[in-house]
Amino acid sequence: MADHADRIENSKMHSLRLILLAVVVVICDTSAMAAQPTITIAQLERAPELDCATKLKGLIIDIDELLAKNPRNLVDVYEVFHRHFPINRCGMDEVSLIVKTSRYFRSISMNGPKMHVYSLNSETASSRGVAVSFGLTDAGELVFPFAIWSPSFL
Repeated sequence: MADHADRIENSKMHSLRLILLAVVVVICDTSAMAAQPTITIAQLERAPELDCATKLKGLIIDIDELLAKNPRNLVDVYEVFHRHFPINRCGMDEVSLIVKTSRYFRSISMNGPKMHVYSLNSETASSRGVAVSFGLTDAGELVFPFAIWSPSFL
């Protein structure tokens, strides 16, 4: 009979330990959540820009790596475009800063009043390269990715 009573007592103690552990976990989890800073509306509005920046940085890194290998086929460049586009909700300043990090950055120009055009080019004085361009609309969309041999007559 004493064995049975001991088992019941051990079972009760085990249950109490589990309940206590659960309470501690809940309290710790709640305090960890309370310690985290709250997200502001400005941060939520900026989140798409961060996504744009991440995608654009990936595009620029991939284009730079490809152009460094002197691609023999423009299809390779368009495959990079296909992997990264569409890219939306971009700010002009952010796009300009990121594109200018490219080893092959050449220029930013305007195509009408509402489109910034970014150009990259791997051409050198002694070798043919690839000219890459894309536009940024005033709505924040990167559009019209394009690649051509440069110079085009060789």
